Amino acid sequence: MSGRAIKKATANVSSVVRIIDSTDGTPETGVTSATGGLAFNYRREGAVAVAITALNDLSALTDAHTDGGILHIGDGYYRVDFQDAAFATGANGVLLTGTATGMVVIGTYHMLVDYDPYDTVRLGLTALPNAAADAAGGLPISDAGGLDLDTQLAATNEVTAARMGALTDWINGGRLDLILDIIAADVVNVDGSAIPTAAAIADAVWDEILTGATHNIATSAGRRLRQIQEAGGYSAGAIYIDTVNGTAGTTDFENGVDSNPVDSIADANTLAASIGISTFIIAPGSSITFAAAQNNQSFIGRGAWTLALGGQDIAGSFFANATVSGIASGTGTTQKFVDCLMNATSHIKGTHLLTSGIQAAQTLVEAGDHFWDRCHSAIAGTATPTLNWGTAIGNSNVNIRNYSGGIQFEAMGDTGTDTCSLEGRGQLVEGTCTGGTVAMRGLFTTSGITNLTLSDNARYDTLQVNAQADLAISDAALATAANLAIVAADLPNVFTKNVALADFPFQMIDSADNVSPKTGLTVTATRSLDGAAFGAAANAVSEVSTGWYKIDLAAGDLNGNTVALRFTASGALDTNITIVTQPT
Repeated sequence: MSGRAIKKATANVSSVVRIIDSTDGTPETGVTSATGGLAFNYRREGAVAVAITALNDLSALTDAHTDGGILHIGDGYYRVDFQDAAFATGANGVLLTGTATGMVVIGTYHMLVDYDPYDTVRLGLTALPNAAADAAGGLPISDAGGLDLDTQLAATNEVTAARMGALTDWINGGRLDLILDIIAADVVNVDGSAIPTAAAIADAVWDEILTGATHNIATSAGRRLRQIQEAGGYSAGAIYIDTVNGTAGTTDFENGVDSNPVDSIADANTLAASIGISTFIIAPGSSITFAAAQNNQSFIGRGAWTLALGGQDIAGSFFANATVSGIASGTGTTQKFVDCLMNATSHIKGTHLLTSGIQAAQTLVEAGDHFWDRCHSAIAGTATPTLNWGTAIGNSNVNIRNYSGGIQFEAMGDTGTDTCSLEGRGQLVEGTCTGGTVAMRGLFTTSGITNLTLSDNARYDTLQVNAQADLAISDAALATAANLAIVAADLPNVFTKNVALADFPFQMIDSADNVSPKTGLTVTATRSLDGAAFGAAANAVSEVSTGWYKIDLAAGDLNGNTVALRFTASGALDTNITIVTQPT
């Protein structure tokens, strides 16, 4: 962002930078001098970036200036006290920026000027009088001031009229007049070249290149144009790359700006090193292959773009909206891929894949901790992406949280001790693994598990659900069968006292499993009237089918206000039925 103009050689300057989260862009409000990876630097025009060597926390925004002092103002804006060398003479501008782990520091550019923006009389310009207009030592004014220019003009006209006759050289046809007439009629210079027109002169002025020391005189129009140019262009503190429609070039403040992006990562790296910028914004459709180390940098796509890691060191860097492939190298710290599509990629430790799709094999090339959060399989159908634990690296821990889809493990446990936390929903497939422990949580099925050790008390799948459902149904059936007679007896029935009822049905249950209906029984029927002793029913029981039987109840069998029916047989549970009769 663009800051206020500052007079050169001003001491004890405090500036303002903004710090946001590198993942979602929200303001960071808790940054202190102890924040991980926090560093500030300044880069003067035409010079390399210089770091602030010692950071310290201010106690209040009103504290006196202290080199390296930092304190949060609000909404992610921070007061930072830079050393006096940043604002010394010898440069026309200074970029104040920095870095922090997992964050983006939006720097501030200050024009360094030769005038004093806070001098309300003459802006500190010694060519102007240091006094109010019309005051002693001040500029003269007309009419209202002490110097009456109108009177002086009248006196001048009078003198001119009185003496004009003596100025014979100036009158029409005089020597000077004739010379001026010759000059006005001439259309060529003394060397014979044509005299340029006013339009040509204006075009030449505007087309003059502002490079090096040309047109760089203090307070000149050229200097002012330089300051305007250098204050803008790298908005959001970033180098802009468009490999489709960009332009080659490495001129500071000319190439890589948002209105003139460069067309290659090589030119972008040259500009970043010169200006001291570590953020790159990539145009949609761009394709980049790393050919050099890209540490502690941010690569943010305005849309989808393609990245080939090229075997380069990417430790500490941040990537967003890219289709990624290739091998990463270096000693991992914290690298992040956000909203990316991961093709065949090899990872160093400390790599985070966030809200990204896994489309091909992911391979670990450095032992340590790795992190996946809210990722998913990007392969349609029954195929699954692969996580290769690396045959020779060993002792890796992969934390996979909120995953969706299938994943196949290869080479887990081949060297050292490998562990994984797998949460979400999908399927785990074991390829060729030697060992390793997987703690599973969520809705997962498994396939081919041979050498992996699963810790899956918190896992459930469709087979487990079906087994538990079958068990619940079985338990419910047992309770129903064992108490079928009681349930049936509680149902409202319409029986008339002392009136026969033909074909009264009932079911007999196998006593071996207490569930299955029992066929082929010789059933004995007895009944109790109004709580009296059980006596034989008048008629015999006959079988219907599938464990169902029937009996013709005689009038005498129902000659009570309450009737208890009992049906017994060898190999079956007793069936007991209670009837409340209706009066005739």
